[in-house]
Amino acid sequence: MAGASLKEWPDMKILIKCLFVLLLFCSATFGQNLVIEKIEHPLLNGRRICAVASENGLNVWATHNELVLTTPDKRIEVFDHKNSPLIEAADISAAGICDGAIWVTQVNSSNGYGIFHYDNGIWNVYKDPDNEGILNNRILRIHVDQDKTVWFGHEVHGVTKMVESIPIKFINEKFMHLFDNRLHCIFMQLTHLWVGCNNGVVRFRSEISSNYYLNVDTWVYPEFPARAAYSICEYGSETIAVGTDTGLAVFDGKKWNMLKKKDGIKALPALHLIKDGKNIWIGSSNGLQRWQADSSSELLTTESGLPGNRVTSMALQEPGIVLVGTETGAAIVKATE
Repeated sequence: MAGASLKEWPDMKILIKCLFVLLLFCSATFGQNLVIEKIEHPLLNGRRICAVASENGLNVWATHNELVLTTPDKRIEVFDHKNSPLIEAADISAAGICDGAIWVTQVNSSNGYGIFHYDNGIWNVYKDPDNEGILNNRILRIHVDQDKTVWFGHEVHGVTKMVESIPIKFINEKFMHLFDNRLHCIFMQLTHLWVGCNNGVVRFRSEISSNYYLNVDTWVYPEFPARAAYSICEYGSETIAVGTDTGLAVFDGKKWNMLKKKDGIKALPALHLIKDGKNIWIGSSNGLQRWQADSSSELLTTESGLPGNRVTSMALQEPGIVLVGTETGAAIVKATE
């Protein structure tokens, strides 16, 4: 009996799986009615989380060159260079999910490796020059907009857009400002694609199909009230917020206004932004903040229960629940109010 294998004890296998799921999360409660659940999976615990994505209960956590998927039915799948096309000697730079399909990009110091796509158990790789429409293979950001269009932000030159899903096809847009500057983020607001870089912000008005100079606007310092634009999200119904070193630059359609520490913003520089109802989640190099105008909020750090102070990636799972990647692990932060 003592030497029986798990195959002879199917109930024991079920018990072990249940215990593993219970140990996957370790939670701590903080002020503001927030609960921080550290993820204790061995592939995520203590490691740098390069990218996260979430859709309908499917969560994707990316480390250096591995993906950890958690499904709505609590299954866990892991992909690396041994069981997928992912490159062992490259970092995952971005991840996204659109209609259940997972999109991933990888780069290293010298090369980019195009677009990796996983859907219904099948991996495909799309890259330049093999696939027409992809601007280049060095991609730093993925953004899935409200219309389920997938955008890919390249380190330089512009963006690529997936225009058809069956078969998958791409087109690209080049921006002169990105021939001399490095992209940090992309965000689609209605028909306007916003691109943040190390030198200001570019707005591409996709509804205008005429001359380039009519559909692309560029703001740089001092008209844009900061040098670098790290992150972008909606601020109001027709306004956007841009994360910078000193605060949130808010554009009302005509001019920029900077919200700073005096306005209650403590998570600086604002490297990652997510709009969540009336709140904006701000991820920085010194913690996480759930900020709302005219309301006080605290900075969440390792002392609050985060696995690390430097936030490296974020994704909204559902209203009030955000996935947070840090330099030293992953967490799920839930608002209980």
